[in-house]
Amino acid sequence: MFPVFFSMVVRVAVAAAVLFVFPAGLFAEGPNVQKTIPEETGFYYTVQKGDTLWDISRRFFDTPWQWPALWEENSQLPNPHWIYPGERLRLYMKNGVLQVEKVGKAQETAPVAKTAPYYSYPMINQVGFIRKTPVTPYGVLIKSRNDKQLISSGDVVFLRPEKGEELLAGRQYVLYRIVSPFRDRRSFRTIGYQHNLVGIVEILDQQPDLSIAKVIEAFKTIQVGDLAIPYHPRSTKITLRKDKAGLEGRLIVAQEHQRLIGQDVVGFIDKGARDGVQVGQSYALYDPIKTKGDAGKLPIFNYGSILVLKVEPTTATVLITHSDKEIAAGAPFRAAATSPGHDI
Repeated sequence: MFPVFFSMVVRVAVAAAVLFVFPAGLFAEGPNVQKTIPEETGFYYTVQKGDTLWDISRRFFDTPWQWPALWEENSQLPNPHWIYPGERLRLYMKNGVLQVEKVGKAQETAPVAKTAPYYSYPMINQVGFIRKTPVTPYGVLIKSRNDKQLISSGDVVFLRPEKGEELLAGRQYVLYRIVSPFRDRRSFRTIGYQHNLVGIVEILDQQPDLSIAKVIEAFKTIQVGDLAIPYHPRSTKITLRKDKAGLEGRLIVAQEHQRLIGQDVVGFIDKGARDGVQVGQSYALYDPIKTKGDAGKLPIFNYGSILVLKVEPTTATVLITHSDKEIAAGAPFRAAATSPGHDI
């Protein structure tokens, strides 16, 4: 009797150990009882049927043995052995890099599969851009109802439509202002004009030469003279894509013109759609090799990463998602696997 009972105990213990050591049991199956984490800024993945932490770790971190760290990052999971379809997992950065599967040519023009990882950025509709020539406005803010100089959310304002344009009642428009053009530090060529978004208004009443609007949201202080273009809200979920192999460029400036730039700061780079840049791509910030001679044999040190938020023909808006040190305007970036040298 005792040997039989002891044998059963051993078999149960061994099965439990195998389940823990080989997380093939971390399946996205079982009762649909789940907890989710708030959609904050960061990298996420939506669990699919059959997923395990083991497989997700292998897919995004090149090794299945990072699954304990992945579980630790997602405290909403009471048991790492059970994850469920539809749950959002927060993906952490390992050494400043998150692996992204290559998107094939057939997929680039089609909707991205729902299994793709994404970056959640709630402030996506507030980011500005640099464009070679200024955007043609639909109207201009000429005054507020109470003659306020510093206009904010809830204020009623008056906009004058530009010649040949209309500001339609019931429509929303984004207000912006233009910063002096940026020039390349080496060639002095004009890179483009910075457009800063300052808020959103909704047209309450449309008249031939004047429209009355209410400020729905102010990103920063709104002023008389700010310009208006139609507002097209963007999804806060940015699907991650493979970077453009071999691409190199420089960070032009931070959106708010900080002298020293750090993590979570928005900035602009000198490469755009014409160079193969796409929304959702990540690139590495690195220290260039200054030693001559054996430069090709020396390692290249990556110290940060940027995520593409918005793309123009020759520039792009990016977010600093990781940085081990302060960054200055003009800092070089590159695709993660660019040669010569190798990553550190």
